[in-house]
Amino acid sequence: MYDRAHLTILGLCAGAGWGALAYLLGAAAFGPAVWPGVLTSPLIGALVARLTHPGFSRAAGLGRAFWPLASLYGGGILFSMPVAIGELVRRVGSGASPVAIATEPLLAVLWGITFTGLILILWPLAYLTHWVFEWRVH
Repeated sequence: MYDRAHLTILGLCAGAGWGALAYLLGAAAFGPAVWPGVLTSPLIGALVARLTHPGFSRAAGLGRAFWPLASLYGGGILFSMPVAIGELVRRVGSGASPVAIATEPLLAVLWGITFTGLILILWPLAYLTHWVFEWRVH
């Protein structure tokens, strides 16, 4: 078993690190709308850690590879939500469809993770993050 409070604190710290990485990767694409995602990244990290790390710690074999992938995409989806809010605020009154504006960050994040090759770097980094959680929490 693991200490949930400790996992939450580690998730906050990891989320801050992942938020910094997301800023470096997404600032050019999202502009100032990236900041809501970056600022909420510690909370996203804590939530993702609490939701996915228990599965990672129970899994064996190839199952251990699934959980970091799930946390990577889950974190990306959660990150895109505050970015979408930032885009909606930034583009209010532009005449563009609010649904289209809100959907663009989600598609951009998923596209960026999957089709640019970043998954080859981010998936092992997510695995390393879970490994550090396991090392520090258990």
